Amino acid sequence: MLQKPLSRVVVFAALVIGGAAAAGVAVWANRERLAAETTAQQETTKRAQAEQQLASLKHELAQMREEHAADEGRLEQGAKREQQAHQSAEELRRALEFLEQKVLSAGTPAEWTGPPRSKITLREALDAAEPEIAHQCADQPLVEAFVRSTFGRAYLDLREPAKAVEQLRKALALREKALGPHDPATVACRNDLARAYRLADRPSEAASLFDQ
Repeated sequence: MLQKPLSRVVVFAALVIGGAAAAGVAVWANRERLAAETTAQQETTKRAQAEQQLASLKHELAQMREEHAADEGRLEQGAKREQQAHQSAEELRRALEFLEQKVLSAGTPAEWTGPPRSKITLREALDAAEPEIAHQCADQPLVEAFVRSTFGRAYLDLREPAKAVEQLRKALALREKALGPHDPATVACRNDLARAYRLADRPSEAASLFDQ
């Protein structure tokens, strides 16, 4: 008679122990799951932070490259301006040398002790020097343009608009090719040519240039 209640007790105890064990396993498994989720979340956070830092570094690097490129651009522009200034000074020197030798010194003695040359007018000096411009200024388009512009303005002052037109047309073509149509020197030459056209009684051509 005592065996049945005892067996029931044993079964009940086993069930209790088994239930407790199962509950313990469940708690342990839940803790492990939570720990794994926490670790995964921490890894995700760390990865996001690392990606954000990497993006920030890439942005800073891009800015540094842009600043470096800008610095190089400024240095290059400065070098180009310096080179252009030197080239312009050399072109001006050659142009003035030509004008001095071929126009301003015309009619003066080659040596102070030599006999004086016959006196010539400015118009005669220009006419005599004009054929030499292309030869003396070969491969120097801006020097030639400067000289021809000077000749053109001089012919205008001498009331020779037809000759002025001839010189200024050539000067304008040289400057447009070398400097472009909007350079200040090109624009000034175009205005001189328009004035010469007007004085040469060629109003339509003058108006076309003034419109530009």
